[in-house]
Amino acid sequence: MEKFKSLDELTKLDPKHEQLAMLTHALPDLEKTHHHLSQEVLNDTVPDELKGQFNVAKNMALYTYFFFALAPEVHLKTYTVIEHALRLKANTKKHLGLRKLLEIAVKEGWICDADFRHLETYEPGNVLMILYTRLRL
Repeated sequence: MEKFKSLDELTKLDPKHEQLAMLTHALPDLEKTHHHLSQEVLNDTVPDELKGQFNVAKNMALYTYFFFALAPEVHLKTYTVIEHALRLKANTKKHLGLRKLLEIAVKEGWICDADFRHLETYEPGNVLMILYTRLRL
């Protein structure tokens, strides 16, 4: 169970990272995390409402350094921002869920497998498979 942090704990690395480091042999570095998050930028044509929410997700990700339990909420926020962006791009009055919006995005060529750093080879459907797996749709 999570406990309410004391004031002196608020700006310290969450101890759960140290527990995880026993398995991974790596501790997060706040400066490196900030640097990597700073590299993720949206282009100038993205509406301000999306840019703002994208930055909220990035700030939330940064704060997982201090509060590990925030990580699932960061994932949820990220998927919500993606869904909102695709809904705006689809420009439809129908309420479409993320799965349908992703299918439309792939079909229309808005997203593809190109330039995913973690994919070693191009295979049709990688984008949807990765997102479906992570979302458990």
